[in-house]
Amino acid sequence: DMLKGKQGRFRQNLLGKRVDYSGRSVIVVGAKLKLHQCGLPKKMALELKFLINILIYYFY
Repeated sequence: DMLKGKQGRFRQNLLGKRVDYSGRSVIVVGAKLKLHQCGLPKKMALELKFLINILIYYFY
């Protein structure tokens, strides 16, 4: 199968590659957040603020 093992598509092409404008964090419960919201660490939010503004400008 093309997806299984070390020779599969996920191992060769998709996993372990560097991606611009991405972040990694831990998901925790936020008492003040609604079900459709998510919280970001402040440092991550400040770095991604310019990208969010661009997305809002072009897609909304």
